[in-house]
Formats: sequence, C-alpha cells, structure tokens
Amino acid sequence: MKLTGLQISAAVKAGVAIMEADGETKQEELQFISSEIANFNVSQEQAESIIARASTMSSSEMFSVLSSMTDDEKKYVFGFLAQLVVVDGEIAMSEIRTLKTLSTLSGMPNLDVSKSIDYWKNH
Repeated sequence: MKLTGLQISAAVKAGVAIMEADGETKQEELQFISSEIANFNVSQEQAESIIARASTMSSSEMFSVLSSMTDDEKKYVFGFLAQLVVVDGEIAMSEIRTLKTLSTLSGMPNLDVSKSIDYWKNH
C-alpha cells in the first residue's frame, strides 16, 4: 500500500490515540508503529518528519486526512490500528472503543478486527 507522508502521519496520530486509550504506552506498541513507518521505505529523515507532523497534527486535521483516503487506504489504516490494539497481547476495551470511534469519525469501512488485520497484512 502506498500512502503519502501526510496520510502516514494521520495514521500514526490515530495510533497514538489508541496507545494512550488504556493509560499505558507499551514498548511493543512503540516498536510496532516504528516498524510500520519503516515498511513504507522512508528515510530516517522522512520518518522523523512523519512523527513530528503526527505530534503537531490536530485531531480535526487527522480526521480530515483519514476521511479523504480511498476505501482501500482506509481498510489498510483500520487494519494497522486493529493490529496495534492486539500487538501487546492484551485487548483493552478502551482501545477497542477508541478504534471504533476513530473508524466511525473517519468514515472507515465497518470491518471486524480480524478481517481488518488480515487485509493490513496482505497489502
């Protein structure tokens, strides 16, 4: 899947919201986000720019960027976010609620978590 730097930043911003939903940021979650950024074959400088952009991005801008993605891009991002929920081996209801809220407000397709993870893994 090809995403722009701005789209990746919006996905990272959404990922941070999920990580923070349970009141804990775990090492597995941080590593997962870092590896996902690396999967886009960006340079270290570009990765730093993506993270910096995500940290300063407003929620309204994040939702605007996510909402404007194609359905396939939204499916991919939803799969990434769903994988983030389970990557630490624990599924917190607060993370699930945050995922559903992000999905609804971004107009993401209504997929279940396991199908979304499968889509993300295969694209």
